[in-house]
Amino acid sequence: ESDYAALPASVEIPDGAASVAIVVSPVADTLAESSETVTLTLLADAAYSIGASSSGTVTIANVTAPTLSVTVNDSSASESPGNGGLLSIIRTGSRTSALTVSYTVSGSASPGTDYNDLGTQAVIPAGSGSLTLAVTPVPDALSEDTETVVLALAANAGYLLGSNSAGTINILDVPLPSVTVAVTDSAASEAAGDDGSFDITRSGSRTAPMT
Repeated sequence: ESDYAALPASVEIPDGAASVAIVVSPVADTLAESSETVTLTLLADAAYSIGASSSGTVTIANVTAPTLSVTVNDSSASESPGNGGLLSIIRTGSRTSALTVSYTVSGSASPGTDYNDLGTQAVIPAGSGSLTLAVTPVPDALSEDTETVVLALAANAGYLLGSNSAGTINILDVPLPSVTVAVTDSAASEAAGDDGSFDITRSGSRTAPMT
């Protein structure tokens, strides 16, 4: 793999100009390397004579790619409204530019059915050292075991993976409410105002109406 963009074997100094620039453009990578050098040496030619300074060196300093890790801020979520899970992707190193992070999502829970789809990429904004992803469960009427959402960072040329490169959120099931009926007045008659009555009672959450 090249450390810099290839340089031409020859250049032309334009008519009327005293010099021409040759630009050394380093190629970014994720390797931990020492500083490297590029040396340009003039070759003899019948069209010119070579002066006292016949070579020059450019030093390419290594810039370490950022390292990413995953922190689980809230590992327990449930189908109760407002009870989601939280994961943070944290980077070390320079924050001067935005960083696109790739990841995979697996586990026993199904995206889009059991929780919001997290996609496969997210962006850490310029100036920020992290981003937070919310896992929002989707309520249903099924009786289920605890399900998992596992987010794992994917390798990319733009960053390195730290030791904690994955995190798990547990989605707890909310038990279905229990419904009972009680007779509150068992005697009724055809006389006006002499009605019987039942009470239907539910257990569990009362945050939403129930039919």
